[in-house]
Amino acid sequence: MFIIRVSTLLGLILFGLCGTSVAATVSGTVDIQFTSGPLAGNDYDGTFDFDDTGLSGIGTEFALPDGAASDDRDLTLSILVDGLTVTELDDEDFPEAPELELLNGLPQNFDYFTNDIGGRALILNTDGSAAFNDQSAGSSLGTYTLALTVPEPTAIALGLIGVILLNYPDWRRRRSAIQ
Repeated sequence: MFIIRVSTLLGLILFGLCGTSVAATVSGTVDIQFTSGPLAGNDYDGTFDFDDTGLSGIGTEFALPDGAASDDRDLTLSILVDGLTVTELDDEDFPEAPELELLNGLPQNFDYFTNDIGGRALILNTDGSAAFNDQSAGSSLGTYTLALTVPEPTAIALGLIGVILLNYPDWRRRRSAIQ
């Protein structure tokens, strides 16, 4: 017969809520695959981070860079494409852009358009398409995908500590009863 003690149940609930209720920096990756132009067949990667404080995780929400007039999430972005590193600071509408759209807490797409950087520019459209324009080599077109990285180890550790602390009194009582 399997019996769950109240303290164990509370610990498991705390562990489950810990990763979603504690505000943290959320990290993810951007993967760009070019299908036409000079960069066809090449994949390029980047990273993004944002602060999820105040996000409900329900419906459509947005993460913007630090300094945006609206409720920003300190969005940062770094992508290396064909030797050119672009960041959120390179967006032509910074600090009001780039914009990361989230649906139910999951990243959906970017709205990102760089200024001309030495004759080169990167565009990530909200429909999932990507373009890289190089004045000397031409334009490359493709798509991009977004993914979140694993939860922060601290969130997992806090949940485990909660399970241990809630079960410790029960463990001591059982141990005393055996002796």
